[in-house]
Amino acid sequence: MNQIIAVNTLAYHGYELAEVFENISKSGAKYVEPVFIKTYYHELTEESFSLSNAKEIKNLINNAGLTVHAIAAHMDLGLENSSEMFLRRMDFGKEIGASIINTNATVKQNEKVFYTNIEKISKYAEDIDIYVGLENPGAGENNIFGNGEEGVELIKRIGSERIKINYDFANAYMYSKAMIKPEDDFKEALPYTIHFHLKDVVKYKDGFYLTKIGAGIINYEAIFGELKNLDINIPMSIELPLRFKWDLKYNFISDKLNAPLPITQINSIISDSLEYINRMLIKS
Repeated sequence: MNQIIAVNTLAYHGYELAEVFENISKSGAKYVEPVFIKTYYHELTEESFSLSNAKEIKNLINNAGLTVHAIAAHMDLGLENSSEMFLRRMDFGKEIGASIINTNATVKQNEKVFYTNIEKISKYAEDIDIYVGLENPGAGENNIFGNGEEGVELIKRIGSERIKINYDFANAYMYSKAMIKPEDDFKEALPYTIHFHLKDVVKYKDGFYLTKIGAGIINYEAIFGELKNLDINIPMSIELPLRFKWDLKYNFISDKLNAPLPITQINSIISDSLEYINRMLIKS
């Protein structure tokens, strides 16, 4: 089976989309996960999710020779107007070519509204033949799920085949303040996981920074060994928001950006990550 390994566009934050897609293709990737998240792109509005805009972006992706399997359209699904907004993102993602729309869930104090919203979302996902990947968070506290076991409980309670887990290994580590070992935790979530986000981090004196996959704290050798042994083929995306970091208290810093790395350096990081993942997944 073809293992889908996409490149999330956050690695190229600060560059225009046409250039981003072109360079993702140059890095050796065949799949892209476009990102439409207001935390990273403050200029996004609800008008950004028009079908005409989706068609334009799809043309750029096609011109670069890439394919979309998932998009990232993270938002808080526990707010009163979230279902209407997220349905718009689902239509937008479907138009681009996505089968999966990845997003956040919510915090516990918004749980009641979340379950009302997710019922509408799951029904619409069935109508348009799409899946929603709820992602474990990488910062904050009091989320309705922060690890594999809690994710399974959440998906079981929702009770829809259209709502699954987008498991993020580095997020599990950072959200738990290094108390969780993702190489153990993700196995809890596997039966309900539809997509993976792959990040890796290194710790410096002023915080945690993103690095190429396999070069940081996350034990990907054990993770890929487990996936290979179990013969599990779950789509994955390399998500490296290289301009961003966590501080030493595990707070994600999104408002103090470093300058974008030179695009040749980003390409090298992505190419090295792809090479590492493919090498680790080769069956002996």
